[in-house]
Amino acid sequence: MYQSDIELRLLSKVEKELTELYETGEIKKGKLLSKQIENKTNSEFYLNNKVYPGYNFGNLSFDTVFCHLNPGGDPNPSQFKSQFIDTCRDEKEFIENYIEQSIEYAKERFLVKGEFDSFDYKQALFLSGFPNNGIEFASINDSNNGFKNKKNQSKDCFNVLTQKTQIELIPYQSRKFSSIFSSQKQSDKLSQIIKPYFEEILEIITNKHRKYAFFGSSQYEQIINSYNKLYPSFIVKKSEKYKFDVGVAKKVYFTMYKLNWQDKSFHVGIAHSFARRDLPNAFKAMKKYGELCAEKYLAFKSFN
Repeated sequence: MYQSDIELRLLSKVEKELTELYETGEIKKGKLLSKQIENKTNSEFYLNNKVYPGYNFGNLSFDTVFCHLNPGGDPNPSQFKSQFIDTCRDEKEFIENYIEQSIEYAKERFLVKGEFDSFDYKQALFLSGFPNNGIEFASINDSNNGFKNKKNQSKDCFNVLTQKTQIELIPYQSRKFSSIFSSQKQSDKLSQIIKPYFEEILEIITNKHRKYAFFGSSQYEQIINSYNKLYPSFIVKKSEKYKFDVGVAKKVYFTMYKLNWQDKSFHVGIAHSFARRDLPNAFKAMKKYGELCAEKYLAFKSFN
């Protein structure tokens, strides 16, 4: 499983949080973050710190890394306690179960059960446009049927989860996290709170040379701008905000950045429209979006 220094540090942090969750029924860090956000935004805000956090127990060193904001959803804490905490003998078993479930989740759901997930499949479709990304795309010949071959869909959901590095900015679940970045001014207010979480992402991204790195929501543009106000040399270069027509009602957008963090320069693309709700089941549109973004990504990278 984890072997590198950064992976071992992450494992230590996860074990601490899970021990708290098992012994007290909540994760203190998640509770504190909720309060900090409430204080800065002057509005009620809730992160579910009473269920499993969303940490990645896959390989953190794949060629492609995709960063999201946080795990969606809001599981019932009482049901979680009865199903996952009360059934364990001690915190060691609780932690082991979490790690095992995290590792085996994709295999069990998509290869054994043959299930489908629209969010994971749209990741596969988007990333399929980027050559040599290290992710096998089983649906490569399915354009004629609209990429609706169920067997290949399940394979691609599995592949995209197990052949890339996926990170959440905030590991605690919430359905409303993106709403706190309602403006650049609001993002600036939150910058010191978000800073350690964002820097953990930056450390993972720059832990090795990546072929591709992505931020999967428009809010990351505000986060990058806020961080650059704290560290003005962070943004080295930025492209225009590209606008594409992919056959859905609204245009889709993409921006490239060259960033510098701790004397390490790297390229990253912001897929502004990736999280939009009109795209998950528009398979051809999502694939075209990825292909158009790939052209801009590679062109920007070659000249910068």
